Amino acid sequence: MRERSLGHALVALLVLGGLASVPASTAYARPDGPAPTVTNVARGTPLPANPHADRLLGVSLPWSSSWLSALDAYAGLVGRVPSIVLLYRDFNVSLVNVTLMQGIAARGSTPLLTVEPWDSSSRTDPRFTLKKIARGDFDSWFTAGANAAVTYGRTFYLSFAPEMNGTWAPWGAGINGNTPQGYIAAWRHVHTIFVNHGARNVKWVWTANVFGGGTAVDFTPYYPGSDVVDVLALDGYNWGRLDVWQTYSQVFGPSYDRLIKLDSVKPVIIDETASTELGGNKAAWISSAFMREIPIRTPRVKAVVWFNANKETDWRVNSSASSLAGYRTVATSSAWG
Repeated sequence: MRERSLGHALVALLVLGGLASVPASTAYARPDGPAPTVTNVARGTPLPANPHADRLLGVSLPWSSSWLSALDAYAGLVGRVPSIVLLYRDFNVSLVNVTLMQGIAARGSTPLLTVEPWDSSSRTDPRFTLKKIARGDFDSWFTAGANAAVTYGRTFYLSFAPEMNGTWAPWGAGINGNTPQGYIAAWRHVHTIFVNHGARNVKWVWTANVFGGGTAVDFTPYYPGSDVVDVLALDGYNWGRLDVWQTYSQVFGPSYDRLIKLDSVKPVIIDETASTELGGNKAAWISSAFMREIPIRTPRVKAVVWFNANKETDWRVNSSASSLAGYRTVATSSAWG
């Protein structure tokens, strides 16, 4: 989760098992801070992740030393183990943490690594330009990640330098002289490292930010090519009174229409989303988005990852009893795995 139209910043974890041809002071960093407080009592054993459902649910949780326990608590809260779990990775940590990913897999979930190529020190730090990534300045870090991916062995998803069409990260549009050509060169360079080191178990997720009404620009010039992309993805949020209340279709519809023109067959996921309680009915937003709007307005969307954190606003599914009840209905339905 990153910025929307007023320069607000956002963050997000993902498992796409069923898609075959599928720091503390900054918002863009890997998740940090205390584990989310679970204020509602779990109602029995959660349903297992279901990679065979029509569409999959994923989650992003704030990072903590007890993160896997927080993941279990979340599963009990919503009534199902998420099929997708999103992890943020930057240059302060290893790209691929095999032990942590094995913990996710043991729960029946698939990791989605959101790779943010910086050290979280500054949103415009010139050390982390696309040009420097493409010329190999950080090859040792990416190579270690590729080797660890081989060790892990299972299929997982990797989103490199997401929201490239935004202006809130060192690799963003126009920041540090970044260009669409530079982004494509960096993407293809990192992809080549993984391929050359035998990491064929990686599914590459190309994640753009929704555009319209904010600082994010058209993402189409940044598409690196269908030969190096497995999944198309979008990030977007309903900011409500922090900006303007929008339905799911208003947040994602126009960008989805543009996205699916890039490739006619690749699966689409919502890599990060959530809604505030401010300015409307969040429970109704959840029900409408998952049960009606996604299947009808954006039918190629095969998975949705919820940003479950209390940050700029309370994005969590349990920000209210009604919102939690709405999300539990979705999570325990046969349509959503």
